[in-house]
Amino acid sequence: MNRPLWPDGENHAELAENWQRLRKNLTSGDENWSFWIDWYERHLHGKPPQDWPLLGKIALIPEEDWEKGAGHVNLIIARLSSPSRVKTLANSLPNAETIQRNPDTGLFEAIPAEIEQKTRFRNAINKVRESLDDLDDYRTINEPLPLDFYTKKLRKKMDRYAGEALPLHDAFEAAYHGLCQTCPSSETPFGQAVAELINDLQTGFKDLRDDPEVDKTVRSRVRRKPHLSSVEAADSLAPVIESVAQDSDAKLKETLGANFELIRQPLSAEEISDERVSEERANALYDTISKSAKVQDIRHREETSRYQTIVDAADDARKLGQGGDVLAKTSNAILDFVSTYWPLG
Repeated sequence: MNRPLWPDGENHAELAENWQRLRKNLTSGDENWSFWIDWYERHLHGKPPQDWPLLGKIALIPEEDWEKGAGHVNLIIARLSSPSRVKTLANSLPNAETIQRNPDTGLFEAIPAEIEQKTRFRNAINKVRESLDDLDDYRTINEPLPLDFYTKKLRKKMDRYAGEALPLHDAFEAAYHGLCQTCPSSETPFGQAVAELINDLQTGFKDLRDDPEVDKTVRSRVRRKPHLSSVEAADSLAPVIESVAQDSDAKLKETLGANFELIRQPLSAEEISDERVSEERANALYDTISKSAKVQDIRHREETSRYQTIVDAADDARKLGQGGDVLAKTSNAILDFVSTYWPLG
């Protein structure tokens, strides 16, 4: 049951195209077909395995509920399935951090993962800081330069994320690629200082990548490549971010807000030409989905004593139909976005 629906080597391009058309039609309506899309694609690809206990509960949904139509039944299924599906999603998105509810404040917070090689980590940061200072020392003109955009952004992130391996890895890598495009001639002392900074950034993000938690996250990101259409659909994440942020501490709330602002920016000419979103936007989306899924997983676990039966799920379906049950609606919004615009590659 865990093998792909179609054997390897067989050409089913027409069937694949038909499924993509049907999938698009199903996700464009209001009847919440995300569970059935997930169910079929698990059979189609042979992974991840089906949730058989959940399918057993669905099979026991009373006939009178099935007779009320797809919209009603799908809401019942969504309420039955969202806790386990959110848990699966949260566990599949490592992010070099732990999301937890602070026992004193009651607010969610992100705790960076413990860094294994602290000395190497500090040395990488210090080298980049020294190179940034050298850049100022060798600067001979006060006029703005193209590279200022990247160095200012880098300084800001180094101040904000001091001690956090993953955000600094991303900041170093982004600055490295940006400066490579704007690097002046290395024949001048200033140009040599820029070249030295570029070298230190490259060494720095490679050193940080050696941290197991950072490496695990970067590898996971590679498997998740958002569609260009995810930018157009970013507004559908607004209720998710609002729900998570209202229950989060100031830093987590600020991070989610900054991510959302970046995700919603219009596509650049380069993104349109390359037919893929930028690395920075993709990372912001990954960070947002990871944090949100983990918060929702905690919320669902806090509700483990409730909504365990089909009757309770049916009651929730009526609440959902009336605009109630924020927990279920938030989880389903995440799951719908992921299945439609952010599939596993």
